[in-house]
Amino acid sequence: MSEHDKEWPAVGRIAWLNGGLVAINEPGKSVKIEAGIGGPILFSYQLNSFGSFFSTLVAQGFSVIGATYITDVEESQGIRTPEFRAYFANQPKWRAFEIHQQWRQVAHAASQQDNMALMDIASRIATELSYCESRLQGLSEAYAIQLGSKGRNGSLNEEGGFQDSHSQRVYMAIHAMFWEIAVLRDYFAEFAAQFVFAIEKVTKFAKLTPVLAGRGLDKDELAKMLLEAGNDAPPGWLTIFTKYRNLFTHSAPMEKVANVAFAQLAQVSLPDGRKILEIYYPLPSDVIEIARRRAAGWRHKSFEEFISDSIHRNRNLHRETEPDALSYLHAVFEKMVVIAEMLILRSPLEPEMIHLTEKDIVGEVKVYRNGELVFQGNMNGSRGSTS
Repeated sequence: MSEHDKEWPAVGRIAWLNGGLVAINEPGKSVKIEAGIGGPILFSYQLNSFGSFFSTLVAQGFSVIGATYITDVEESQGIRTPEFRAYFANQPKWRAFEIHQQWRQVAHAASQQDNMALMDIASRIATELSYCESRLQGLSEAYAIQLGSKGRNGSLNEEGGFQDSHSQRVYMAIHAMFWEIAVLRDYFAEFAAQFVFAIEKVTKFAKLTPVLAGRGLDKDELAKMLLEAGNDAPPGWLTIFTKYRNLFTHSAPMEKVANVAFAQLAQVSLPDGRKILEIYYPLPSDVIEIARRRAAGWRHKSFEEFISDSIHRNRNLHRETEPDALSYLHAVFEKMVVIAEMLILRSPLEPEMIHLTEKDIVGEVKVYRNGELVFQGNMNGSRGSTS
């Protein structure tokens, strides 16, 4: 290692890419693009600077979902959890993490003024933003584990539909993130109703939009955004998301609801002409029609019709109309973060930096460094922060 390389920060980074691909940057300039976790190295290259890791990936045509940072030995050994952050290319890249911190600060400011209602909902929003990031990480890992297994058994050249022992974990991770975002959606509605629009007893997004529509708030940017997102005709992006979530929750699991029972190993082309394979879990294009038909009764009149429909769907998939679940949920979460930022600008209290003093710490405190106990003591506080 050269003298210049020795100055490189001692940080390992894993960028989770669309389709289960991963980019690994161990401390130093080298970056390896791998076909999933434990899969073969597709190619490698050298960075010009530490800060160019993500911009270089984007320039090469990759969609970055998020990143894991490993900063010490305990994180690499699994003793402590390394930090994961969702990545957004169309706004400040770590916006989800930053907005999560601001909602924690609103909860802290509310606790200092005994505004318990605001503290409660702000704390829940902050927590749910963090949970959504964790679900995104789990879904990215599930894709990467499955792609890695395809690489290890020599199946990376076999395009088309498949199922294996990893499929159930991916489907469960997809369902979990749909559920988590739906919880965040309703927390947003509760906050907006109570603290922005002075609407009583509304805790669900489906209950908020009809009231907003009747108030003539055409010039209110937040109300306009919420109404457009939740519009029925044409359906807004949050309406479509809700249709997917309700379908998978109340009707049938994703792999059964539209008979797209197989994941796809699909070839994609990078701008430089290189071709790589990635995992693709198609969401049904006609979610509103599927929901209508299932609500009316059985989707198929015969087993023969069921088989015919399944074959047709698994042979005629189009990403434009049947988006990949991971990329779709990542895009929806990005839009949710935009709403979270707009809501915080309408908060009755601004974010207040959290400063912990002795009075904020109650009970025994233990501090460990590199596995060794370096401090232990008791403190009695007159006020604790719950944010």
